[in-house]
Amino acid sequence: MRIGAVELGGTKTICAIFDGDSLSDKMQFWTYKPEKTMGQVISYFEGKGIEAIGIAAFGPVCIDEGSEDFGRIYDTVKPGWSHYDILGPIREKLKVPAFLDTDVNAACLGEVSFGSYKGMRNAVYITVGTGIGVGIVHDSVPYHGNMHPEAGHISVGRLESDTFEGICPFHRDCAEGLACGPALRERAGRDPKSIPEGDEMWSIESKYIARLCYSMALTVSPDGIIVGGGVLNKGFLYDMIRSEFDALNNGFLRSGNAPDPERYILRPSLDGDQALYGCLRMVLDRL
Repeated sequence: MRIGAVELGGTKTICAIFDGDSLSDKMQFWTYKPEKTMGQVISYFEGKGIEAIGIAAFGPVCIDEGSEDFGRIYDTVKPGWSHYDILGPIREKLKVPAFLDTDVNAACLGEVSFGSYKGMRNAVYITVGTGIGVGIVHDSVPYHGNMHPEAGHISVGRLESDTFEGICPFHRDCAEGLACGPALRERAGRDPKSIPEGDEMWSIESKYIARLCYSMALTVSPDGIIVGGGVLNKGFLYDMIRSEFDALNNGFLRSGNAPDPERYILRPSLDGDQALYGCLRMVLDRL
């Protein structure tokens, strides 16, 4: 079976084709205004014989199939995308079944279906990049509540020494407002990629991400927490986050892997294609 997959991110969009469970083709481009972006998506798939398509979209997005807003982006700071109908143009032009979830739910699903964490029934995926997104898989199925997880906007408690206001226009000092990539850039006044290991900013960053991880451990009780995204290309952050997580836990969580952050706070696998594989799983589960 030939299945299409789209990872519609806040910064870049990736289109891919799976033949069976093998990723056979992939193309990436910047996420522009919606009409241009979706036009490129449709052009990529036209004539390629796909039989269904899975879409992993940045949020907030309506994933409730019973809602009249199903497939539309909710209010977003990304210009031009608020209330845009993602699914409509794809179904109209490609005329194949189309399924939708958030990019982080799809990434989490991809990891536990095809990645190094295959078989993990309960997992959390946190991505730290343009924003901070959280995806949850519970009993091997992506979790959907009234909307979808938006745990990147959880308050992580501002450090007493931190005077940075935060960039989230809604909450300021939520995890995203204090610790996403653009927040780091504004905090430092330069590209975070240029900031060396040992800089105090990374200590601040690791504390906020560890607090988010610990909130997820307490509320969702997953078997593991996978942390990815562009900011985590600074690989030294993993040990710092694990150390902070262990200090926060202070021996409280004692079951499963939670007492051992080395086995509980995990790196992504699948070479950055987690969400694409999640799209594949999404389609296979729902056709």
